[in-house]
Amino acid sequence: METTEDASRSIWQAMVPQEVMANDFLLHSVLALSALHKVHLHGTSETNLARARVHHEKAVTLFRSKIQTISPANITAAIYYVMCTLSFSSGVARMSDPSDCARFIDGYISLTPMVRMSEQLLASIGCMTTNSAPSSGPGATARQMQVCNITAGIASLTSLQFYNLAHTADAEERAVYQQAIWATSDIFHCHMRVGSLQVPVLSWCAAVSEHYIQLLQEKRPLALVIYAHYCVLSKSASHMWFISKWPEMAVACLAKLTGPEWEEALKWPFEELGVA
Repeated sequence: METTEDASRSIWQAMVPQEVMANDFLLHSVLALSALHKVHLHGTSETNLARARVHHEKAVTLFRSKIQTISPANITAAIYYVMCTLSFSSGVARMSDPSDCARFIDGYISLTPMVRMSEQLLASIGCMTTNSAPSSGPGATARQMQVCNITAGIASLTSLQFYNLAHTADAEERAVYQQAIWATSDIFHCHMRVGSLQVPVLSWCAAVSEHYIQLLQEKRPLALVIYAHYCVLSKSASHMWFISKWPEMAVACLAKLTGPEWEEALKWPFEELGVA
């Protein structure tokens, strides 16, 4: 049976190269990620970092100029571009120092509005993915479904509603948190139905409100706790170098930023990721 790693290897070694031949924005995106991977493997190199940034900026420029609308003809290349871009940005954030919790978390929070800018693409993925998007393989579903205890995660998210009532005095802010809790819970339910995290994880960034993202950027405790629940799903991609150990480090940082009074609310992420 094909594992998640096998499916990922098939995508990067066979499927992506096919699309690269016809899409220069994807070519530069792959080159950017490759240069950054060399930094990861061999240590910081200003040459490789500079090369990575040049290719990344070129990829972004080409994508914006050439992809005006998403169609069945370009959706596969567009999805791979998003994969590469998010992988690149995650890799850059992954290289930051986790001892500086605020800065480390900022690197990943900054990815959320970046993905929100691709809402049209995300909506298209949701509509077209059944017939057009790349498959993660038949064996990947079973593997991913075992990544974490989704039922317990949903229960933990439900309990956050009580924290919201108890800790949020402002009615508007309370409504923002409630929507974010519901949106995250919906992603968990979607994961249970679909099995693949490819679409649900990306969709979360568009599902939460801009006001919630502002609260997240301000590092409000409940916003960070909700984000910690979302981070657990990233464990399914821990075999990838730009994600490896990130969920654990992120939740540990989030715990330090929120303080001991929020430890109970973070119990499920702690248990799932083995964070003490």
